[in-house]
Amino acid sequence: MPLSKKANKNKVRIKREKKEAQKRKKKLNKKTHIQKIKAGIYSIRNKETNRCYYGSSTHIRKRFKIHKQQLNENRHHNKNLQNDWNLYGEKTFSFEIIETEMTYVKLKPSAYKKLKERIFQKEKTYIIKNAETCFNIWIDKGVYVSDYLK
Repeated sequence: MPLSKKANKNKVRIKREKKEAQKRKKKLNKKTHIQKIKAGIYSIRNKETNRCYYGSSTHIRKRFKIHKQQLNENRHHNKNLQNDWNLYGEKTFSFEIIETEMTYVKLKPSAYKKLKERIFQKEKTYIIKNAETCFNIWIDKGVYVSDYLK
């Protein structure tokens, strides 16, 4: 009889451990699959000259990484920013989030398109307001060309 009690306790213990493992797995899945992403306006500022590059993105952290990689590889599309980066070095620049539009998990295509347009309009406002110290590129007649739309 003592063996069956021991066997019964082991079964109970194993069931409890399985349930706990399933709970841990669910928590892990929730943490890894649901990702909050910041969308909004950002700047890359040369602290020495106070010149600034403004951009907008639906995933700011990812966009920062892309800019930094391109600048370090000397292949950034904005030649003025690239020249300053090469001249002053990475430590002279700061990457700043100026304004966040929203934090989201998943958006429908129509909502995503509206979000992109809203933050792009805000980006243009920052560029116009800071035109004298801006790295961003302009074409004749005030038509703005953003790397974000390329």
